Amino acid sequence: MLVQYLRYIFFGTAIIAMTPVGSQAQTCPWMTPGSAAKLLGGEATATIQIVDDKQGSCSFVRSDGKAGYSLAIVVSHKAVEACPEGSMAVKGIGNDAQWCSVRQSSTETFDRISSRVRDAFFTVALRVAGLKNGGMTEEMRHDILDQAAELVAGNLF
Repeated sequence: MLVQYLRYIFFGTAIIAMTPVGSQAQTCPWMTPGSAAKLLGGEATATIQIVDDKQGSCSFVRSDGKAGYSLAIVVSHKAVEACPEGSMAVKGIGNDAQWCSVRQSSTETFDRISSRVRDAFFTVALRVAGLKNGGMTEEMRHDILDQAAELVAGNLF
């Protein structure tokens, strides 16, 4: 009798555990919120739109009151937002990786790395807006993008 009772509890728990919850938050398959927070210097709000494991976008946004920071990832089966011809090549991050600064002013920078892993193309973009570009030098922005692109490439591999 006890064995039968335990069997009902086990199967009931298994069914509940396997039941999808309608309000589950979608997660980014290429970067965790913790990784994004570390790269952006604090907790970030995520916006995620996923089609499958090789197509979709994730955006992480953080503001500290003086500057706004966003890290956006776009993954597709087709080339997306490639850097202009003649952009700086980046070694060790997928295939044909390039870094470029698309737009820059005294209060805003927009840098990105575009690359490919097998048949998945991806772009990682970092936007910093605010007083003196949020205190980030080009070297700091480049380092953040390198780390983010390495995470994305590794998760696509």
